[in-house]
Amino acid sequence: MACPALIVQPTPPAVVDGCGKALTPTGPVITNAPNPITCEGTRTFVWTYTDCAGLVRTWSHVTTVERLPFTVPANGSATVACPANATQPTPPTVTSNCGETLTPTGPVITNAPNPLTCEGTRTYAFTYTDCEGNTATWSFTYTIERQPFTMPANGSATVDCPDETDVVPRRPSSPATAGRFWPR
Repeated sequence: MACPALIVQPTPPAVVDGCGKALTPTGPVITNAPNPITCEGTRTFVWTYTDCAGLVRTWSHVTTVERLPFTVPANGSATVACPANATQPTPPTVTSNCGETLTPTGPVITNAPNPLTCEGTRTYAFTYTDCEGNTATWSFTYTIERQPFTMPANGSATVDCPDETDVVPRRPSSPATAGRFWPR
């Protein structure tokens, strides 16, 4: 059994005395260990059968609660152009196998290379733990891939005399003036 809420009281067996008369049990007496069972443990049901001569026998049933590992969604990833765009993601909502919402710890941030100044990867890892200690990690990895940058259009000029080519053109001050020749 994975969850305390799923424990179902069993039906005690039909028992007859030495003369074939059906006995009606009393009970059950229920014992939880630990008490109350909030995560894992055992619940024992005990019924007592008594015949007309006062002979007593008990029948018990033990249900063991053992939390099963839970799962997290598939890891996430994205490609961004700059390390500044590799921001902390919001971790997904994860529940235990019994439906409790688990709060993650973390994130543990891993940069490769470290420090991450240009290209590489940044991984955010969040760890979820249920009441029994089962853990699972969800991570999100950014790949930082610089995109080609742009340049203004190359400049050109037509001059009347070769001496006019000795003037070094000034660098454009804005994209609107790119490609124009401006003598000093």
